[in-house]
Parts: sequence; C-alpha cells; structure tokens
Amino acid sequence: MVGDVQKLPFAEDSFDLLTARSVVEHIEAPLLFLQEVTRVLKPGGKLLFATPNFLYYQFLAASVTPERVKKRLIHFFEGRVEQDVFKAYYRMNTRSAVARMAAEAGMEVESLETIECPPEFNRLGHPITDIERAITVALRWHGLENFRAVIVSVLRKPARNGHQD
Repeated sequence: MVGDVQKLPFAEDSFDLLTARSVVEHIEAPLLFLQEVTRVLKPGGKLLFATPNFLYYQFLAASVTPERVKKRLIHFFEGRVEQDVFKAYYRMNTRSAVARMAAEAGMEVESLETIECPPEFNRLGHPITDIERAITVALRWHGLENFRAVIVSVLRKPARNGHQD
C-alpha cells in the first residue's frame, strides 16, 4: 500500500503510538509530516522514530554523492537493487532540527538520543576498517553525541489540560 504521510487516512486522535524507522530522511516536508502525526495521535500519544543523523560522516558524504554513484555503492555494500534506493532529503536529520520542528508542530520532545551503528566497511579490510573503528570509538566521547550515526527520538503530543490520557 502506498500512502501520503502528509495526508494520513485516519481520524484525529486515532493512535497512542506511531513508529517510523528509516523514513524521516525520505520526507520532503517533515514539518507537514509532524503536523499530520500530531493530528492523528491521541493526547499523550507518541511518535517513536529512528533516522540517520545528517552530521554522521557517512550521511554527510552521501548527501553530496551523485545519485548514480550512491546507488552503486548501496548495491555493493547492502545488495539493494536500484529500485530500493530512495531519495533522501535529510531535512529533519539533526537533533536540533528534530527539536525545532517538533516544537513548531506542537509536540514535546520526550527523548532525543544518538546512537552508534555497527561498522559498514569490514569487508574492505585494513586500513579502512581501522579508520572506521577509530571513528566509532571517538564518537563515544562526551561532547560528540551530535555526530553519532542514528537519531532515536520519542515525541509526544501534549495531553489535554496537562493530564495524560
């Protein structure tokens, strides 16, 4: 089924929880998406999503890589065919962008974390694997959270009259 995340076919206040994994980076107008999510969530309802962090070195590089080259690399590393590689906009893919757009959409940030991901370049061997491993270790340091690979966020629609439903 194909749908439009900016025009969900559900009544207001329909859901307690919505989830999105590896979706947000593909949404051209994420603020409209969040506004629609706010509409269909019940008061106190939550949106849980995980998305690539634009500030992570791999996604920064991907954002400036020509689509044709990117599709070949994705096929090489992940085995995905060209039809399974979708355009990424990275418009709500930093912690600050998530927080700003959540506020604009009338949502509260319950949790906004970044996590590491497993090494991607193991099959290439040394020295690339060693470089990637060093980057992963460095990103564990306090103060470098904004550069980790994945953003995991929980946004909440405010409860009516300050009470959780």
